[in-house]
Amino acid sequence: MLWLARYAQTPEQGLDYCNRAAVLAPQYANVYLQRGIIKSQINQLAAAIDDFTKAISLAPTDPNSYYCRGRARILARELEAAIADLDTAIYLDPEYVDAYGERGVARYLRGNLDSALLDYDRVLALKPNDPIALFNRAKIKHDLKDYRGAVADYDSAISVDPSDADSYNSRGLAKYCLKQYTGAIKDYNKAIELQPTKANSFLNRGDALDKLGRKNEAMLDYKKAKELGLAKPDSATHPTK
Repeated sequence: MLWLARYAQTPEQGLDYCNRAAVLAPQYANVYLQRGIIKSQINQLAAAIDDFTKAISLAPTDPNSYYCRGRARILARELEAAIADLDTAIYLDPEYVDAYGERGVARYLRGNLDSALLDYDRVLALKPNDPIALFNRAKIKHDLKDYRGAVADYDSAISVDPSDADSYNSRGLAKYCLKQYTGAIKDYNKAIELQPTKANSFLNRGDALDKLGRKNEAMLDYKKAKELGLAKPDSATHPTK
């Protein structure tokens, strides 16, 4: 019954299978784990957390239930509790790479940038070419004003996934902060080539063009960004991610 839930065509069908499995095997932790995963996917976070808690009560040494509850708590913005769950998942499985990544997210959202950076260092030690981890670590480095370090991580992320417009846009932001305006423009060009409706890339390119004195081109980019729904702030330059 439970394997049917994993391959159900709709969340509602998956929940139905899980509910039936819970009647047949009420002491089977994976029933509640799977049902919690489905509820998380449809944003029933409180109910999902309850199911993960039930799974933990039945199988307290399974790191997956702590991990899943931690993820749900991040989405519910219960960040301190999420970190505690992810701490436990990592304690139970010190090489649980996804748990380090999610804890990095929670720590970042709490403003603990140095701790978040350590988590992504660990993710990349375990999984060196993970483009999401490279991107996230680059973002943290950018926020810590380590712009050169951010560029290096964006370089690596792009080498793994050269089709990601966000990586080019964000690398452009880091280069902009290093006053490498020509390099930033090249990155924004690529981001726009890959995603022509990416309004913030036009806005950011306009800022870089403006720094180089190319006012007319900058105005065209600001106009295009506005057409796409993102107006330039009235105050000083505000590059956007």
